[in-house]
Amino acid sequence: MIRYIRLKNLRVHALVGCIPGEREERRTLEVDVELKVKLGFTQEGDDDLSRSVDYRKIRSMANDLAYEREFSLVETYADMLAMRLADMEHVTKARVIVRKPGALPGREIPEIEAVWKREDD
Repeated sequence: MIRYIRLKNLRVHALVGCIPGEREERRTLEVDVELKVKLGFTQEGDDDLSRSVDYRKIRSMANDLAYEREFSLVETYADMLAMRLADMEHVTKARVIVRKPGALPGREIPEIEAVWKREDD
């Protein structure tokens, strides 16, 4: 059975930016995650978290990556997070969308999408 697990509106705080001064303090990034999860059919009695993906783990991975290093590009953060999420047990594909509010004057918000698939997907 294929399932899609989505976690929307995660907020992480990262040192990110190319323009001088942008990486002097952490900026809020908004992150949406969609995971394609491949599992066997759920039978009665299989109602167990080990047969899925723990949402807390997704959030933790997004936060941990944001604090591990500085990023010049939001694209790099999105790519690295998608790769790490796709490597989780049961996950065959990870789609990550990252928004950087305040990057442009006005109401426009840049948004980057990264998709990573396992070779067996």
